[in-house]
Amino acid sequence: MLYSNFPPIFSRFALKANVHQVGETHWQLFNECSQGMLQSFIGSLNTRGYPDRHCLTDWNVVPISLETRFIFRIQRAWQVPKPSFLPLKTPLL
Repeated sequence: MLYSNFPPIFSRFALKANVHQVGETHWQLFNECSQGMLQSFIGSLNTRGYPDRHCLTDWNVVPISLETRFIFRIQRAWQVPKPSFLPLKTPLL
């Protein structure tokens, strides 16, 4: 399952997966717009892309669930997460 915070125009991804004899699955998620890549390699994730497109290539991989499946969310590194609730404002007297 993949969650993307990118606008629809930037959400064109191509996913390639290979299973090797050792039993490890290597996959790559390629962003066609930014030429950025998110890939798995020996149990870890790494990214690469063109440095002049920071808003498209600086990604944070946020794990959501690692118990039975590896589910993650990709978000822009500069994006501030939205709070789940807003504190109530009290009027000044």
